Amino acid sequence: MPPMIRSARLRRALRASLLAAFGVLLAAGVLELALRVIDPFHDAEVAERERFAAQVLQRPGDGRLALIPGSRGSLFGHLHVIGSSGFRTPDFAPAPAPDTFRVLVVGDSVAFGWGVASDDAFPRVVERDLSEPPRPLGRGRVEVVNASTPGWGAPAYLEFLQQRGRELAPDLVVVTLISNDVTDVIEVLNPPSDAPPAPPAGLPGWLRWSRLARVVDRAIEHLGSDSRRADYLTSDVFFAELRSAPGYEPAQRALAEAFAAMRAAVPDSRFVVMDTVVAGDRQLDTLAGTLRERGIDRLAVQMPPAEEYVERYAVGATDVHPNAAGHRLLADQLTAWIRANVH
Repeated sequence: MPPMIRSARLRRALRASLLAAFGVLLAAGVLELALRVIDPFHDAEVAERERFAAQVLQRPGDGRLALIPGSRGSLFGHLHVIGSSGFRTPDFAPAPAPDTFRVLVVGDSVAFGWGVASDDAFPRVVERDLSEPPRPLGRGRVEVVNASTPGWGAPAYLEFLQQRGRELAPDLVVVTLISNDVTDVIEVLNPPSDAPPAPPAGLPGWLRWSRLARVVDRAIEHLGSDSRRADYLTSDVFFAELRSAPGYEPAQRALAEAFAAMRAAVPDSRFVVMDTVVAGDRQLDTLAGTLRERGIDRLAVQMPPAEEYVERYAVGATDVHPNAAGHRLLADQLTAWIRANVH
């Protein structure tokens, strides 16, 4: 083939390749723009949660999640300020004043008040409610210390109470229990034996800006796993599958042991497990029975059925943390329990 003809063919092939590449880039750009304008998968909300977590959360040397003292970040239109104590709570003295009734709330992102204003999180609501007479134990002042961190679970609660519970000298310790506390323990008790290690999940940081890349990543994840809607943890399907899990009963007994150890860490304080897993007639019967046998107080928090909860009380379209109205439901039940049981 003469060099001139070969050169012309190469130029045509190069032009065709460039046009094809331009077409792909143009289509990707149009899709990216459409996904940003329409946002059918609420990726803006997901990205906001990721950005917020990076602003206020860290993993120190021990690898456990911790809030960054003095940090702040905005989520769902609400500023979240982390105090010098490393918690989302007003600064407090190591020990309460003599005439103060101190409640110590230990929990995860729910008690932290994920996505709601600080004053709307149930620990602050309970503090306001209990400040109205009659005050518990006849004290002149009520103080609620919210020592909760997103991502915490039973091991973190126990470690915190063993390290700092006594020095804070609370009159009452409230430890929350949510559904993923149970699933986390089940996973620890039933690790996959012969399964190969899972590949790293999620997009690399430099691609997370792209909505199209998120859609592709989500599609791959759905093909390779049993991914669920955001409201899965509040559904009847979740509870049916939870009951059939191999470690369901052992996990409840393990949690009961953990709560017993937590209570032992604060022997001079009243202690109650605030169980939010309950919904209608659903509850962790083995856990409830074991706590009762050990004399550990349990508040069975009643929340609406999944469909109503997601519609009325979820903080976001893809986030089932309670909104301000949901925190009010939690606060009302905790306040009522304290007034009825702490004299």
